[in-house]
Amino acid sequence: MLKIVNILSNKTEASLSLPTVAVTNFRSLEKKINNVKIDMIEREISVLMCSETWQKDSNKRLKDSIDKLLEEDGLKFISCPRPSNKRGGGCAVIVDTKKFTVEKLQVLVPHKLEVVWCLVRPKEVVKTTIFKEIVVVSFYSPPNYRKNNQLIQHLIDQMHLLLVKYPRAGFLCG
Repeated sequence: MLKIVNILSNKTEASLSLPTVAVTNFRSLEKKINNVKIDMIEREISVLMCSETWQKDSNKRLKDSIDKLLEEDGLKFISCPRPSNKRGGGCAVIVDTKKFTVEKLQVLVPHKLEVVWCLVRPKEVVKTTIFKEIVVVSFYSPPNYRKNNQLIQHLIDQMHLLLVKYPRAGFLCG
C-alpha cells in the first residue's frame, strides 16, 4: 500500500518563495556576461548583486547587448553605470524573471555615488510567504573612497524611506 506523505513544513514552503542570492565583484562584466548567465541558470540564482561592472554611461551598445543576451533566458539587468570617464566601478542587479518580477525603484542617488535600487516580488505567493516584496540595493564603493560617509547615509536614509512605502518588505544589500 502506497502512502503519500507531505514532507514540506510551513517554514520550508514559505522559504520556497525567497530568492537564491549571490553578490559578485566582476572587474568588468562585458566579456564575462555569457558565463554569468550560465552560472545563474546552473546554480539557480534568482538575484545577483554586481559591483565593478565597468559599464560606462556613454556605452549604450554594451547595455543593449547585455540586455539582449540575458533576456533570452528570462533574466533582467538593471544597472547604474559609472558616471565618469574613470576606469572601473558601476553596479547592477540581475533577476530571474521566471520566478520574480522586478522593477527599478525611482530613488534619487546623489552625484558620483554608484547605487541601484530595485523591488523584487515572487511570482508564486503562498499563504505562508514571508516577504511578498524585497527591496534590493547593489552599490560600489571604491577603495579609500572619500564619499563613504555619504554612501552609508544614503543607504540608511533610503532604507527608512522605503520601509515607509513598503512596510513589510525584506531588504537585500550587497
